[in-house]
Amino acid sequence: AISTAKTALSQSSNSACSAANLDAKHQAEKVLNQSITDATLGKSDIRRSYDAAAGIRQSQHEMNRTASSFNARGNNLQALMHINTALSMSPGDMVLHEKKVNVLASMKRWAELANHVEHLACDCVKLDGIFTEDLELYDPCPGAPAAEYLKADFFDKENGE
Repeated sequence: AISTAKTALSQSSNSACSAANLDAKHQAEKVLNQSITDATLGKSDIRRSYDAAAGIRQSQHEMNRTASSFNARGNNLQALMHINTALSMSPGDMVLHEKKVNVLASMKRWAELANHVEHLACDCVKLDGIFTEDLELYDPCPGAPAAEYLKADFFDKENGE
């Protein structure tokens, strides 16, 4: 996509046009430049995602291979770092959240684990009531009632009540 946009941009730059078409040409060049920028950023995000996934796999492989608690702790820290990177790109990936919970539990970082699941629960409250009619098929918790006491903006408040 990037090379196609660059080719179209170079052809546009080399072509002569009348004054009436000059504005349209500038608009097209602007759109093509924006497309190149967006594609480049997307490609960078994909590369970061692949690197994070590879790091998670490598860390899990090392955790399975080593039995010493010192090495396991170092591998858990690496895995946690990669999982956090992946979650920053894909915050709705429940598999990544599950991996993070497992890593935090294996590290006995209970306060951080509790904080993570509380934040996740508050984020899920934002979805209460949207799985109706045609979306009912995709409800991850069919039949579960809407949250009564948990508020989606709990962690957004200054004082945290």
